Amino acid sequence: EWTFKIIKAIEKDDILVYFQPIVDCKTDKIVKYEALIRLRYKDEIFGPFYFLDTARYSGYLTKLTNIVFEKSCKKFQDKPYKFSVNITDVDLADVKFIDFVEKTRDAYNIDRSRIVFEILEESSISNNLLANENLKKLTDLGYALSIDDFGTQCANFSQLGEHHYES
Repeated sequence: EWTFKIIKAIEKDDILVYFQPIVDCKTDKIVKYEALIRLRYKDEIFGPFYFLDTARYSGYLTKLTNIVFEKSCKKFQDKPYKFSVNITDVDLADVKFIDFVEKTRDAYNIDRSRIVFEILEESSISNNLLANENLKKLTDLGYALSIDDFGTQCANFSQLGEHHYES
């Protein structure tokens, strides 16, 4: 059922991106925005809890990430803010992921220093050679990395530390 809903949402451009401002408590100013994925199906909006596991197992997870990334670049192409996009181990293990990121960023003329990739904690990246290579490529290119959902499940934070990445 959810695979069907994902396919229909992609076809109808009903993968939505909401932008949550991240505010500096000392200055009360917005320092960046976090891109949050939602899926619209028959006029109902669903959070990622409902469809991300299905997207992972049906092979649509990186497609959803790419949609969020492209919509984020489009939204912020003429704005000065940094923005963050969640990525997963599946995205990092995709051989085309870095090329997509670079082509999309270039198409919207976004400086790499304005983009933060938040690695989701739901699964391990430590044993995936391509994922680790792509993490290194992202940092070498100048993208910032952070960890989303501290303290849950596989603790990618400690794995990043083992590989000498900065968060």
